[in-house]
Amino acid sequence: MTRHCTNHSLWLGLSSQEGEVTLTKTDLAENLLFDLPHSQSQAPSLFVLVGNRTKAAALKELVSVSVEKKSTSTERESEIHLHLDPSTAFSDRPILIAGGDFPTHQRSSKVVPAKDCRETTHAILPRLRNGIAGTALLKASDNLYFRLLSPFTDVFCFFAVDLGGLKSIACRISSWLEMSQQPSTLKPGTHPQIIIVLEPASQHLELRGLEDFLRLLHEETDKNIFAQFSRIRVVSLLPDGHVSEQARYRRLREHLMSASDQVRLARLQSSTLFSAQHFAALLQQASSHFVGGHGAPFDFVRASRLQHPPAIDLKEHWVTFLSKIRSLEELEGLAIPLIASSILLDHYPPDMHREPSPDVHRLPLTTR
Repeated sequence: MTRHCTNHSLWLGLSSQEGEVTLTKTDLAENLLFDLPHSQSQAPSLFVLVGNRTKAAALKELVSVSVEKKSTSTERESEIHLHLDPSTAFSDRPILIAGGDFPTHQRSSKVVPAKDCRETTHAILPRLRNGIAGTALLKASDNLYFRLLSPFTDVFCFFAVDLGGLKSIACRISSWLEMSQQPSTLKPGTHPQIIIVLEPASQHLELRGLEDFLRLLHEETDKNIFAQFSRIRVVSLLPDGHVSEQARYRRLREHLMSASDQVRLARLQSSTLFSAQHFAALLQQASSHFVGGHGAPFDFVRASRLQHPPAIDLKEHWVTFLSKIRSLEELEGLAIPLIASSILLDHYPPDMHREPSPDVHRLPLTTR
């Protein structure tokens, strides 16, 4: 673990050496979330923007602060930086915006400590099965975005001009979908939405762009994108230099907020909209799960029980109790309500949720 101070926004980084990929992670996300003024009641949103120059310009306008330049060193080949929109810090919905890119070269590099003023950890990721050495970094990047970030993300925003066009984006999304061994068990509306940004502004371009993207995606994979993402939007920007930067990205911000509103409402209705405190704790557990290379999807329920595991002999207690039940009336009127109540109270201790969901027994167990 190291502690430095030159890169305040670095959150996650990937680097490779001789086919081994190392994940660099700072505690930036946890610090931002726990430093919120009302972390126990505020429910944050996470937007993930993927691109380069246009993405950087968008971040500058969306976050309302200056965005640090990406390191020019080849030693960290893929970075994700994280920012809190300061205008939302005291609201019910603090907005976290992550900005990253896809690796564009596969040159091996030596892992160096992240130069950041935060605690930094490094972990060598397990080799991907059937992985090709030259694509290790790109595959690891796909895993990072899809397996680690997707369950916590409201909106993924891809900037086509930065990423080589719709074909390149379709290739990456198809890679994400191929990673999924099972459909997400989260309710469909809770899945993150996708926004693809095109230039220049044109309603016809947006309609055609969506059709072209779905066609290109279908050429890459037969997996159903709507099993993992709830909606796809194509948004076009006004040409650079024709209007102010603020005006150029205003419409994009409106679409980001609209998409986030829809995802948050679905999560609220399914009791999967987490407070900043729980968001940070679950994200930390998800990071450990990701580094461990577990084949199973991250399990929110199991993660929430790590500090409060169920009794090892719980099954035996239930069997003993049920052996005393002598009639169907006792089973329906006494045993089932009593067991259900004990499970409910045990899983939802004080401060776990402000309002227990009426359909809590249908909470999803896993994500991807």
